[in-house]
Amino acid sequence: MRFSVIIPLEFHRGLAVQCVRGWADAQTYPRDDYELLIAAPHDHDAAEIASIEEVLGPHDRLVRLPHRHDMPLMAEAAREAAGELLVFTESHCLPEPDFLAQAETVLSERRDWAGFSGRSIAITHNLLSQIEADMYQQAMSHNLLHHPWLKVLDACF
Repeated sequence: MRFSVIIPLEFHRGLAVQCVRGWADAQTYPRDDYELLIAAPHDHDAAEIASIEEVLGPHDRLVRLPHRHDMPLMAEAAREAAGELLVFTESHCLPEPDFLAQAETVLSERRDWAGFSGRSIAITHNLLSQIEADMYQQAMSHNLLHHPWLKVLDACF
């Protein structure tokens, strides 16, 4: 298995099922070459869990954990990953259909890279979310280009 896509179910802003569907059904990369690991707090909404489970493929997994924050959810799911490469994203981030194909190309061209952060395009619903997105984009761009070590975006790494 080439990739393990790790998605924590935290702060999904109502987009979790759509996010998982984007990875499970819409990628141009061969489906047998990647798995989805959905990391959910043990008390996550049962109806949403059922909707997500309907989308998952035979080698995907939903892992129930006693954590609520995305970092321990991701870390625990990563321990169970079968893929050679880990993709960390968030459940409010919708993937481009060719993300895994592009990641494969980038990593095959740059074999000295251990990883990279992907580009994020904001999904906004109102003025407040637009202001928040602008603020985050400005900070992320600064960190990626100028900060000595803040180079990892958990929205897409």
